[in-house]
Amino acid sequence: MEMVEGINSLLKRIYHEKILARKIIDDFIREQNLSSKERRKVTDFLYDCIRFIGYVKNKNFNVTFNEISELKTKEFTLDKNTLINTFGFNEEIAEKIIKSIDSLDLFKLFLNRAPLTIRANMLKTTREKLLLEYSKKFKKYELKFTEFSPYGLQFDNHINVRALDKFKKGYFEIQDEASQLVTFIIPLKPGNNILDICAGAGGKSLSLASHFYNSVYIDAYDIDKKRLAILRQRARVSEAKINIVKKPKPFYYDVVLVDAPCSGLGTWRRDVDLNIRTTNSSLKKKIELQQNIFDNALNAAKKGGYIVYVTCSFLKDENEMQVDYFLNKYKNKIELIPVSEFLDPNYYSQLIDNDFFKTTPAQNSMDSFFGAIFKKLV
Repeated sequence: MEMVEGINSLLKRIYHEKILARKIIDDFIREQNLSSKERRKVTDFLYDCIRFIGYVKNKNFNVTFNEISELKTKEFTLDKNTLINTFGFNEEIAEKIIKSIDSLDLFKLFLNRAPLTIRANMLKTTREKLLLEYSKKFKKYELKFTEFSPYGLQFDNHINVRALDKFKKGYFEIQDEASQLVTFIIPLKPGNNILDICAGAGGKSLSLASHFYNSVYIDAYDIDKKRLAILRQRARVSEAKINIVKKPKPFYYDVVLVDAPCSGLGTWRRDVDLNIRTTNSSLKKKIELQQNIFDNALNAAKKGGYIVYVTCSFLKDENEMQVDYFLNKYKNKIELIPVSEFLDPNYYSQLIDNDFFKTTPAQNSMDSFFGAIFKKLV
């Protein structure tokens, strides 16, 4: 009874106080005297409750394991009522999802747990070496190469890879395959320079350094200095040559990467409370921020240089509609370059949607990413 009441209280706090679910759930699980099997069961149940928070809220946050299990197998339609009353999105966001996703089968894939994927750091090792070592170490788990990224390994179960010695020594990073593939749409060659203008903790910068074997010049910038401090440490351990800058140089870079702050709905399988935290107001702020960052990116790119705009979202408001906005605002100053010019359509055809880079969970269980390439004309 005490456990049930604790779960109910936890769900109410996550919903009403908009507290980051991952943190509050981890704290809750740590406080319970449970076996590892029980911890996994409770964790999965809590995450499923949040995925179906609309239904849970209508039940006054008092639901059972059996109710949620039945709900997961229930047939439903992808309409506004379902998105609000079953999954807990607000009305405005529900409308935007329907406008952006026309496949019920694709939407259902976001209800599954995302796989654990790592990227081998080519400055130190290969994924073949990691597979050989970890296949022996984790015999009860299945490991396989990622389908599209030549650097990725995927685990069929979640393990604490952060505790592994090779992670601590920079031999690999935890990175979804879709995020790894962003490197492949960036028009760089050895000797070029690139600005990662929203570098954060450095996932894309580290991936670039590994992919190009430190043969390109990477400047990393972010307004969050704490996250840049993490990048500095990660770069040192990974032996990645990344220059953290206080201010980007104007009219200088061959490529500017805009790994744009966004709703993150493409990673909903991982950040399960995005259905609660994503509002029309928060989305509007993100869209305005994306536009401001693109302005700065354009200023930093040299004539003939490229701006690569990327989101981990499936919403058209953050993707195709933003592309239209950029092209209209900077008419005759930029042009959209088809992704197929840099991403081989013979091999990556599944990842090319018209002129854009797009991934979904339907493709090797990847997160949903979007990418567009612009060339600066003047």
